[in-house]
Amino acid sequence: MILAMLSAAALVAAEPINPRVWATPTDYPSKALRENQGGAPRFRLTIAADGTPIKCEITDPTPYEELNTISCELLMRRARFKPAMDVAGKPTFAVYQQRLLWWVEGMKPIGRSQRSDAIVTVKRLPGEIPNPAWVRLAFAIDATGTPTNCQPLLPESPSRAGSKAAETEQRVLDVLGSTACKYAQDTLELTAAIDSNGNPVPSVQTYTILFEEEVGSD
Repeated sequence: MILAMLSAAALVAAEPINPRVWATPTDYPSKALRENQGGAPRFRLTIAADGTPIKCEITDPTPYEELNTISCELLMRRARFKPAMDVAGKPTFAVYQQRLLWWVEGMKPIGRSQRSDAIVTVKRLPGEIPNPAWVRLAFAIDATGTPTNCQPLLPESPSRAGSKAAETEQRVLDVLGSTACKYAQDTLELTAAIDSNGNPVPSVQTYTILFEEEVGSD
C-alpha cells in the first residue's frame, strides 16, 4: 500500500505532561542504589483517549528486574499526556515509547542506537543536515495494525522558534521526513494498540529513526 504523508490534516502525537515527576531520585530502589545498579529501560505505554496510560511494557530491559518493574509501576501511576488526535481532530488511543533513566555514577551515556527505533546508514547525508540526524514520526495505525498515515514531528523539546537550531530541526524534517516514514513502514513491526478490554483499536504511535553517515566515508 502507499502510505499517505499528511499535509493540511495532521496527526497529533500524545504529548507528555511534566515527565520530570514520573520518576524522581527518591523513587530509586534502595537495594539497587546500594549495589550501584543503573540503566535505561525502554518502555512502551498504551495511552487511552483521555491521556492516561492503560498498559506498560518494557521492550528493552535493564539486567535488573527491580528497575524494570518499578519503571512500569511509576509510569502507570504518574504518567499523563495531552491526548493524541487523529486526522479528524478527535482524541484517540496512542502508543508512546521512550526510556526511563536510572542513573548511577560511572554509567555509560545512552548510545545512539538506544535512542532510536531504527537506524539508516548512508554514505552521505544531504547538505546542511547534521550527522547524525533523528526524525521523530507519528503513525496512524488502524485496528488491523495497518499504518494509514505518517507525520514527521519536531523533537519533544524543540529549539526556540526562529533560532538557528529550530531552522535545522525543521530542515531535517523537510528533507528526511518522507524517507523516514517509508523506511519505518518497511522495516518496523507496526501493530495495533490494545484497549483495556483486550480489543485492537486505531491509534497514533510515535517512532524515532536515526540517520547517520558510514564510518570513514569521505
